[in-house]
Amino acid sequence: MTSNTDKPPASQRKENALQFAEYDAGMESLLQSISLLRAWAAAPGLFDHISQADRQNIFLTTLELAELAHARFTSLR
Repeated sequence: MTSNTDKPPASQRKENALQFAEYDAGMESLLQSISLLRAWAAAPGLFDHISQADRQNIFLTTLELAELAHARFTSLR
């Protein structure tokens, strides 16, 4: 049987939950970036109907998602 002394204090559990939330959000941003870049690489013709300016905006948004993921992972060090 596990006693209450085996559990970390509530403040530590809260901190761990916040760190996991940051990790999860960073991973989600990274996976979205990878997914878009993989789709673009696998079937570039599907993006032909998108204007050059919109393609640039999509690329910049993807870069921002990757940078956000990097920042979140860096904050967990």
